[in-house]
Amino acid sequence: MSTGTGGRHVPWRLTPRESAVQSVERELAPRLKKISSSEIRAVAEVIVDESAFGGFDPFFIVAVIEAESNFDVEAISPTGARGLMQVLPSTFREVSSAPRMFDPVENVRAGIAYLSKLSKQFKKQERLLLAYNVGPGGAISGIQNDYPKKVMGKYRQILERQKVSSRS
Repeated sequence: MSTGTGGRHVPWRLTPRESAVQSVERELAPRLKKISSSEIRAVAEVIVDESAFGGFDPFFIVAVIEAESNFDVEAISPTGARGLMQVLPSTFREVSSAPRMFDPVENVRAGIAYLSKLSKQFKKQERLLLAYNVGPGGAISGIQNDYPKKVMGKYRQILERQKVSSRS
C-alpha cells in the first residue's frame, strides 16, 4: 500500500484557515468571559471567515472588538450600540437579517459587514475606523478623535503577542 509520500511519515498539518481560527481563538478565550468555549470558537471562525471576505486581518477585527466593547458580549453604549462590535440597532438591520444582535456571532458578522461597507467609501484605515466609530457623516465632516489610534495600538499589541506565541 502506497502512502503517496515515498514511505515517509508526513505529520498532520493544520489548514491555513484552521491555524488562523486557532490563533484568533487563543486571543479571544482569556477575554470573552460570558460565553462558552464552543461560542468562542464560533466567534473566532466568523472573525476569520468574514475578515477574509471583507479584506481585513482577523486580528484587526479583534482589536476593534477590544476597543469597542472590551470583549463584553452584553455591552451597551450610551448611544445604544450593542454587543462585541458595538453595532447600532439601525446599522444591524441595515447589514444583517439575523434576529438577535446580542448573539456574539451575528454581532461580529454584522460589525465586519459594516466595516466592509464603509471600506468602499473610506480607503484610508484611519478614516475607516473614524467612520465606524462616529458614523460616515462624522468622518466626512472632519470629526476627529483618538479612536483610530486606540484601535491601531491594540492591533499592534495583538500582533506582538502573536509573534511571541509563534516563536514558542
